[in-house]
Amino acid sequence: MAKISIEIESSGKTVIIRITDFGIGISKENLQRFGSKGFTHGKTDGNGLGVYYAKRFVEDLGGRFDVQSEIGKGTAISLSLPLVEITSKHSILIDPNQHLLILEDQPLIQKAIQLKFNEAGVAASAYSIFSIPSELEQWIATNTTDFKLYSDYFLETDCGDQLETGVQFIKRLGLSEKSILFTSAFDNCEVLSAAGDLGVEVLSKDQFFESIILT
Repeated sequence: MAKISIEIESSGKTVIIRITDFGIGISKENLQRFGSKGFTHGKTDGNGLGVYYAKRFVEDLGGRFDVQSEIGKGTAISLSLPLVEITSKHSILIDPNQHLLILEDQPLIQKAIQLKFNEAGVAASAYSIFSIPSELEQWIATNTTDFKLYSDYFLETDCGDQLETGVQFIKRLGLSEKSILFTSAFDNCEVLSAAGDLGVEVLSKDQFFESIILT
C-alpha cells in the first residue's frame, strides 16, 4: 500500500500544508507543465483540470502552490496559505424580493460558495452562480426579478480563453449600482481604478467568505 505523509505547520502569518507521497515521481519535463490546464500525468482518461483548479484556488486565496518531485523517490506538494483575522465588515443580504447572482469561473470557488450558503441555511432558489458572462447576461435578459450581483474580476472558460473582466461586464450592462466585485486582485491598482470609476465596491475573496449572511 502506498504511503502518503501530510504535515501542517504555522509560520508567522502563514499555514503550510505539505503532502508527500513515495511513488514513482514526476520527470523534470512533466514537472514544468504540472498544474497547467489540460496537462495530466499518469492517467489515461485524465483531463488535467483537478490540479489546475486546485492551484488557482490556493492562489486566489493569496497563497502558493509548490511542487517538488524526483523520479523513483516521490512527489511533495506544499500549500502555503495566509492566516487572516476574521472580520465581519461586510454583510451579504439575502432579500426575498431580490435574487443573488454570482459570477465566478472556478468550480472549486463555486462549491465553496454553495457550502457557505448551505451552512447559513440559504435556500438554493435564493441565488444563482454563473461561470461565464454570457450565461449571466441571458438570465438577466429573461428575468424580471430584482437582483444583486457579486462578480469575480478575472474570468475564463474551461479551455483557458480569457473573457471580459467582471468590471467590463458590469460597465457594459450598466450594473454598477447593483454590483460588488470580489477578487484575489483586490489590491491591484488597475482593478481598483476601474472599479472606482464605476463606483463599485471591491472585496477580497477572504472578505467575501468572511461576510455575514443576513436573511
